[in-house]
Amino acid sequence: MDYLKALPGQVDFDYLHALQTEQIWNKGYGPKYQQLLENLPFIPTRFGVKQGVVELLGETEYAIKSSLEQLKSWRKGPFRIFGHHIESEWRSDFKWERLLPNLPQLQGKNILDIGANNGYFMFRMLEHNPELVLGIEPTLLYKTQFELINRYVRAENLKMETFGVEHLSAFQGCFDVIFSMGILYHHRSPLTQLKDMRGALCSGGTLVLETIGIPGEEAFAITPEDRYAGMRNVWLLPTLPMLIRWLERSKFVDIKIVSTHWEASQEQRVTDWSSEVSYQDFLDQDNQELTKEGLPAPRRFIITANRK
Repeated sequence: MDYLKALPGQVDFDYLHALQTEQIWNKGYGPKYQQLLENLPFIPTRFGVKQGVVELLGETEYAIKSSLEQLKSWRKGPFRIFGHHIESEWRSDFKWERLLPNLPQLQGKNILDIGANNGYFMFRMLEHNPELVLGIEPTLLYKTQFELINRYVRAENLKMETFGVEHLSAFQGCFDVIFSMGILYHHRSPLTQLKDMRGALCSGGTLVLETIGIPGEEAFAITPEDRYAGMRNVWLLPTLPMLIRWLERSKFVDIKIVSTHWEASQEQRVTDWSSEVSYQDFLDQDNQELTKEGLPAPRRFIITANRK
């Protein structure tokens, strides 16, 4: 992790190195993915983005489909890799397009992408010439997807580590921009997350926060009794006013609402490259405004906020 030495602020290298020694590469399925990556050939590649699709183009087509299929499911995308179109569960390009008019300055910046999945948003950030984009993603499958793609993109300023949001305390005042896209509600304490994200930002740095919530004009949040839209790991669902209050209590300033809209079933759905169930399966089939548990169906909020 020598590349982290160029970051401003303070990085707790002892803590991060200790984490690496117990990381999931040591588990039984780690060598399988490592072998898959080592067996990939090096071929001349052109990287680009066309109509929201991250593309790898080779001088000759390479029969990589078997390797790509071993890495299902593909949750974020879309990608086109040497002629193979990966129609991911999420049309992540929709979210990026909503954010684009309010995207903070990324050129020459140090950026953190929390819960980066396979790095789709990281590859979109490349278009803006950042200094460094660090993605943290604890799930080895998604990190392997990223490593496969970046093997051919060869972007030295994109890095991914198998850390989680709970390890943010290792970074103090390090990043100009932090992206937290679809992470906040998966952890028990959103206020602790927001505090840690603020701490990891440089003075004047920007948080790009995308999360789910519920409708309502008053500031309140609900905790599901068990599952929410089929998910066990959903802890607090705020209204938009409550989400703004959380940010204010976490000492963020210049809070701006970017979007309260999403394409729902067009944006998250079952494909040949995903799992067998998706968003539509977790709604009340008689009332699409409710989840199958009888709770309000999710809204998706995008907000930007700054560290003073």
